[in-house]
Amino acid sequence: MKELLLAIKARLQADTTLGYVRDHDIYITEDEMLIPATVRFPAIAIKDGPTPYRWETNRSYIRNDQVRVTAYQSILKPEITIIGSANFTGLLDIIADIFTSLTNHRALILAANGGPAIDSVFPIDEEPSIMYGDETEMIQRKTIIFEYTRQKTIPR
Repeated sequence: MKELLLAIKARLQADTTLGYVRDHDIYITEDEMLIPATVRFPAIAIKDGPTPYRWETNRSYIRNDQVRVTAYQSILKPEITIIGSANFTGLLDIIADIFTSLTNHRALILAANGGPAIDSVFPIDEEPSIMYGDETEMIQRKTIIFEYTRQKTIPR
């Protein structure tokens, strides 16, 4: 999982489609509700999710690493935070760019990093956007959950 989270972060930072998000504002987080004080919006947080395993035949199993990728945007005006405008990237656009950047991108984990090859990558869920904040700032966030599937064989 560690290599996967680092590879996702590097992929999103390198993707020119997401050039409107500063590299520093794409980060691995302990909690999706905690946003570092140095972060500006829009921002993207990457969080580990559950890892279900499924036993197969012939001493092999399927590992499904789930990763939560959350986009954040400050609330300026009703509707624009979600939909966006000509000069403001809305949450739906950010999520669409994350979807395009990560979906079926198997090259995230290289064998040189010690991680097994990814067999498939696909988003399994997209949560509704949520508003939260305090008296100083209101933020809207939306999460897309990706599943990274790999088949492994148990050595004899």
